Order: sequence, then C-alpha cells, then structure tokens
Amino acid sequence: MATPAPVVVEGLNHYFGRGVLRRQVLFDVSTTIPAGEIIIVTGPSGSGKTTMLTLVGALRSAQEGSVQVLGKELRGARPGALEDVRKRIGFIFQQHNLLGALTAVQNVELGLRVSGRVGRAELRSKAIEMLEAVGLAGHTNKRAEHLSGGQRQRVAIARALVGQPAMLLADEPTASLDKASGREVVERMQVLAREQGTTILLVTHDNRILDVADRILHLEDGRLSTFTDAVIANTQQMMHLLAQNNDKQDLEKLVADMDEPAFRRTLEQLTQQAQQFLEATAMAGDEAYQSMLEQSLRVFTRRVGQLLDAERASLFLVDRDRQQLVLRVSEDAPDGDPVRIPLASGIAGAAAASGKVVRVADAYADPRFNRAVDVQTGFRTRSVLCLPLHDREGRVFAVTQLLNRRDGAPFDDSDERRYGEFASSLSVLLESLVSAGQRSR
Repeated sequence: MATPAPVVVEGLNHYFGRGVLRRQVLFDVSTTIPAGEIIIVTGPSGSGKTTMLTLVGALRSAQEGSVQVLGKELRGARPGALEDVRKRIGFIFQQHNLLGALTAVQNVELGLRVSGRVGRAELRSKAIEMLEAVGLAGHTNKRAEHLSGGQRQRVAIARALVGQPAMLLADEPTASLDKASGREVVERMQVLAREQGTTILLVTHDNRILDVADRILHLEDGRLSTFTDAVIANTQQMMHLLAQNNDKQDLEKLVADMDEPAFRRTLEQLTQQAQQFLEATAMAGDEAYQSMLEQSLRVFTRRVGQLLDAERASLFLVDRDRQQLVLRVSEDAPDGDPVRIPLASGIAGAAAASGKVVRVADAYADPRFNRAVDVQTGFRTRSVLCLPLHDREGRVFAVTQLLNRRDGAPFDDSDERRYGEFASSLSVLLESLVSAGQRSR
C-alpha cells in the first residue's frame, strides 16, 4: 500500500483579528507534498507564506479546512498531539531563536534532546559534526550572542538538521548568508531529502536556490498558484510597464525613440528578467512568456541594426534536430511557416558551423552567399556581419546578421565589437525563448 503524503492541505482558510478587524490571510489553499520532495514557496512579503508554514508546522491552530501532517490531522488536534508532530519536524526561522547565553554546540544539542532519538553520550559528537557540516568548525564553543547574524543562522540550521527530522520547515534560511554559504546550506538540505526521505517545505525570496526544488509554488495575496502562473504574471507586468511609458506607446515605438544609453539600460533590464527565467523556471513552460519574448526580440534586433546604422537586421535559430537555420526576425520574412535553410549553407550557416564571427566586405564575391535571396526580396546585399550566439554550455544556438552599412562602407572591427556587446544580451533573451518553447511542446 502506498505511503500517505507527509503533507496534505485542503481548503485551508485562515484569519487574523476578530469582529470588524477580522482579516483573511489565506484563501482556499490546497496542496500535497510527497515524501522526500523539496517544495519551495515564493511570493512577496505579506502574502501569507510564513502563516502557511506555521500552520503546517503545528505552531498555529488551523481554523478552516484540513491540514494533515505526518499522518495526523492538525485541525482540532489536542495540544499533546500537536507537540508529537512538532517533535518530528525541524524548524528554521529568520529570527534564529537561539539561546544567547549558550554556546553554538549547546544550542544544537537542544535540537537533539527534543527529538529524543539520540543518547546523552552522543549529543556532543553529533552536534559538533553538524556544526562542522555548516562551516562552523571553529565556532562550536562561542556563545550565540557573540556570533554574527550569518553564523547564528548556520547554528539554527544545524540545530534543525541534526536530529534528521521527518520534515523540515524553513523560513528564508539563506537570508543572512552570502551566495556560497547559502548554496552549501541548501545542498545539505538536498542531501537530507534524498538520503533520509526528509520532506522539505522552504519559503524564500532567494532566486539563487530555486534550482534545488522538486516543485515551486507561488503564494500571493493568500492564494496559492503554480510558479508558471507567477512567471507569466510578472513578465506581463514588466512588458506592460515598458509599453505604458511615454503616454503608453507600444514597445517598438518606445524603443525607437531611445538613444543608445537608454536602449542599453532597457535591454539590460529585460535581459536580467530573462536570466532569472533561465535560472528559476526549469519546471515551467509558458506560452505567454514565449510570445512576449518573441515580440521583444523582433523589436530589439531591429533596433540594434538601426543603432549600428545597418540597412537590415536578421536573426536565425539553430534547429540541430533538422540541421537547419530558422529565420526568426527579418523584414522580408513571409507570413505563415518560418523560412528554413540548411545549416551548413550560406554566410549565416558558416557562422553557426564555426562558432565564430563572419564578416564579408563584398557578398557577391563570396561563394557562400546565395544570390537567390536578393532576387526573391528585391534587396541588394553588399556587406554582411554574422555573429553566432552561444548558450550557457557554449553551443551555438542562434545567429544574428546585419546587412549593409548605410554609408556604403563594409562592416569593420568597431561594428563587430559593438554588435558583440548587444548580442550578449540578445543571447540571454533568445536562450530563454528557446527554453520556453521547448518546455511548451
């Protein structure tokens, strides 16, 4: 028979205050957390994340709905039953809740005493071992009041983990830690989940640790949703803010009026959002994000061409499965199915195959150039600058192409350098677009 999930929440509503001051903070929250999974809950401050955590942790009485934790129904449970559940849970809170007069090792020993699963003779050795695991080997005998905020947070984490709890609840566990230390802590939690089957429910604002999650949930205004929904909503908000600027001009009009410094700042902002998408949404597949990125890529690609004084700017995606280049941005691209060309053909294909910039001063003198394209479009190509875009693993996944400097001169070293600066941002946007597209299939 299948083992029941450690956490099953159904129709949870919660209120603070009484009478006219009564305010609802959780609305019909329902979720199931299987054993050994790491679930991360994101959301803005005041959205109800900590309230939900304390309800699941039997630290607060459930008012409406059902909260089943480690096989026990918490709503209406007696104090003794709630205490039994709490003994099987490790807690990490932002406030540390350490006893300042005790040493680091003594605070961790308390975590073991509460669990009741370790003999007195082993308390000290187990506590020291866990403090060493979180990087506090040289601070075991220091009083908590003499430790820094980050060190106190590590002690609190060690205290929560040392008893190998059946479940771990963590509220912003990396808030006081730098990037490296935060990574060490969450990886320790990950090991606990994998090796001991510990279920972990973690609340955080730290996007750097989202990749450890088996599933990401988003809580906002007391309502629980999937992380995909949150990404869509946040991206839509970002795009609307851009579009509404300057009397709500659309994105293309807005970008067209920007000078180069302002355009760079806007591109950097969208690039940062796309980078967060790449790092945080391995489990998300959302068509809305893909659609908005396609719009922005068309706009930004053409604007880069204008800033570099080129007559045309195009963008190709590499389809490795079909060994083709897919034309994604071009003024001459026909409606309907995208234009596809063999990967090894043409000047853009040479850039994709070599992974290096290709600069051609006279297109008609280069045997790789396909004159039929000019015949089809009515455009006369003179000089070409093709720049391959690499993903985070170093593979070419797209090629950007500029045609003809407006002053008639061929593209030079300065054009290549400036194009490369813009292309690094376009590369992030494109990779997130490709990533979104793959997940939506």
